[in-house]
Amino acid sequence: MINAITIADTATFGCEKIELKGLSKINYIFGANGSGKTTISRVIASIKRYPSCSIDWLNNRKLQTLVYNKDFVSDNFAQSDTLNGIFTLGEGSIELLERIATAKEELSKIIIQIDKLNKTLNGGGDDDGKIGQLKKLEKEFGKKCWHQKQKYDGHFLEAFKGFRDSIEKFKSKVLEEYENNTADFVGFDEILQKMQTVFGKKPTHITKINEIDFSGIISHEKNSILDKCVVGKKDVDIAEMIERLNNSDWVKEGKIYFEKNNGICPFCQQTTTELFRKSLTEYFDESYDINIQLVRSLGDAYKFESERISENIDSIPNDLESFLDSDLLDHLRAKILTIVNENHRRINDKLQEPSKKTMLEPVSEACDELRELIAKTNASIDSHNQMVDNLSEEKKKVTAQVWKYIIANELTQDVEEFIRNRNDIQKAITSIKDKIQSESIVRTNKQNEIDNLEKQTTSIEPTISEINALLIGFGFDGFSLKPTNDGTRYQLIRPNGEHAIETLSEGEKTFITFLYFFHLLKGSNRESGVTLDRIVVFDDPISSLDSDVLFIVSSLIRQIINEVKTNNGYIKQVFIMTHNVYFHKEVTFNKIRQREAANVETFWIVKKCNCLSNVFRYACNPISTSYQLLWQELVRPSGSCLSIQNNMRRILENYFKILGGVDSDQICNLFDGTEKQICNSLFSWMNDGSHSAFDDHLIATDNSTVNKYREIFKNIFYKSNHKEHYEMMVREASKESLSPRN
Repeated sequence: MINAITIADTATFGCEKIELKGLSKINYIFGANGSGKTTISRVIASIKRYPSCSIDWLNNRKLQTLVYNKDFVSDNFAQSDTLNGIFTLGEGSIELLERIATAKEELSKIIIQIDKLNKTLNGGGDDDGKIGQLKKLEKEFGKKCWHQKQKYDGHFLEAFKGFRDSIEKFKSKVLEEYENNTADFVGFDEILQKMQTVFGKKPTHITKINEIDFSGIISHEKNSILDKCVVGKKDVDIAEMIERLNNSDWVKEGKIYFEKNNGICPFCQQTTTELFRKSLTEYFDESYDINIQLVRSLGDAYKFESERISENIDSIPNDLESFLDSDLLDHLRAKILTIVNENHRRINDKLQEPSKKTMLEPVSEACDELRELIAKTNASIDSHNQMVDNLSEEKKKVTAQVWKYIIANELTQDVEEFIRNRNDIQKAITSIKDKIQSESIVRTNKQNEIDNLEKQTTSIEPTISEINALLIGFGFDGFSLKPTNDGTRYQLIRPNGEHAIETLSEGEKTFITFLYFFHLLKGSNRESGVTLDRIVVFDDPISSLDSDVLFIVSSLIRQIINEVKTNNGYIKQVFIMTHNVYFHKEVTFNKIRQREAANVETFWIVKKCNCLSNVFRYACNPISTSYQLLWQELVRPSGSCLSIQNNMRRILENYFKILGGVDSDQICNLFDGTEKQICNSLFSWMNDGSHSAFDDHLIATDNSTVNKYREIFKNIFYKSNHKEHYEMMVREASKESLSPRN
């Protein structure tokens, strides 16, 4: 069954999509000629010819469509002088018919099972189905991925390039990276720094820091002269005294003053002997001077090394912030200088007091720390320079680290849960599809079995007998159906044996065409396919028919409608389209229907406005009798004066002819002047059969007279004592005004 039809950009339907949705088993479509009914029937007949239109089938199961319209008439009665035979089930053997019935029941169960599987797969009603569940899961996971894109977009814009314009693209990239990304996990701050480097201003090579040689200054720390007590000769006669004083440095200092003071002791101011002078000189002999020189040389060498190291440290560039820990460098520089300065002081103290032992504070630990800092910085610079040499590869590497961070830090749990649930649903979908495929094979085999059984019992003869009987019964005795010699087609033959198909009147052609289509509904143009489920469309089947034949056509269609309502037969849905009010009333008659449409039926009107067709659904049957329609037109607030005149005339004709014995002249005499002329003009319809040109000329037909006509028309009923009828019809017409249901 068809759930909905969408029509657009076809014939008189514009680009805006027009939908007939919520269709039921029986669907009545009313519309004037040229409004668009046939276009709808053509879409149902062959949707492939209309790519801008679509049909939504219940459970996605397409049924055979049989459409009676102009195309059907042309295809079957204008191309050849014979008709395709209609095969129907013959009387056959009871056993064979029972086998067909049993096979049909089995086929129906198979189809129901396939429909259930399709519903489980595709959903229906409030059920999303497995495919819907998968789409929902994909959508929700996509939102989670997109949230991370929005969160980090400002930081990782370049890494997200190519995936920023689509949730689906970003989600797919996340899944791809989850499966294949082997990059190392890098923290957020480090990634930002790398992003700025490789995706910022084009980087250049950086010169490494020169390594500093600390071996010289460290070696001086172990100089033995510092640990040596530098004193004079011990075998000199004053040596005992100096050792007893334990202050050779004080004596050495006094010796300088003694020599400047011409042999007079600088301490007691007494003149000394030559022996004392000689003893003093011998005490501070050449070895003493050598040791003092060693201390002095150590001081000079230490100063040279410390100044060299200081210069090397100061030469480290100050623009290496991204590679060098400047605070640590400053700390180590200060630490080394502090130690060096202290050692300078100790060496100076040694010169001042050579007899005292001392040692230098070790600077090696601080030097090692500085050496390590420089090595680490140079390693970063090497990495940077390597990155510059391989920038494109580095960009790929950093991009991979970005995706690694996004997934590992934000989405791992969500991705794993999504993949687990997706795999479960996909397994279910695969299983259901396999079952559908398996059941479809069974269905095809069962249908082939039915076709083969039908071929054993189908015949075109029953159709000939039934159609000829109907033709004779309704006075069409000038032609009849006869089988061709091969027994597979029909001929239309006159009583004298001549072919009749080219000489049929419009009424005859319409009736025989309808009878042919009607019987085709119960059979097939092939030996098989007689019992296929089908959908039927009747598009204005009563053109050129007189009232008697129209009645039988209406009765036959109502027979089809009743079969559809009761599920008795192979027709599962029917569409009836017409522009004829009487025919519409006949086929829609339902004595048990309340005001609202029954559950198994829908009502529609096709209208064309400004050359564009549109379709409107109604909650109840929108088409009343011709008399009711005239009143409904009358109560409309707008309309041309001429159409209002005609509606009024036809209402008066219908109503007062029914009453009979009404003296129209007597009623007109109740008016005066122009009002009397208008009254005469309205009654002229029932007197002359139509209004005359004189009447139209006498009474101006511009829109300004509309209200005057309405007033005279009303007063005709009031003055003739038929006020109640007027008010009832106006009230009912207003209530039944055609208002489409949204």
